[in-house]
Amino acid sequence: MLFATAGQGGDSLTTFAAENMPHLNVSFTHMTTPTLVIVGDQDYTLQKYQLTVRGPEWMSDPYFLSPGAESLLTLFGA
Repeated sequence: MLFATAGQGGDSLTTFAAENMPHLNVSFTHMTTPTLVIVGDQDYTLQKYQLTVRGPEWMSDPYFLSPGAESLLTLFGA
């Protein structure tokens, strides 16, 4: 189970995150274990800690970009 995890790195990261948080530069193509991905439709990172140039959908990348993720639970209003 992955709960509110970071999304894909690369072009999805802000300049600050790319320069200071190399651990966020990930790919989910090798994640083959069956996984439940849990996200909130309002999962914005605080402006102070802006990690992505995308919105809350960034945190659903593990579901859409990995061959193992089987289920996505989106909590609306969360």
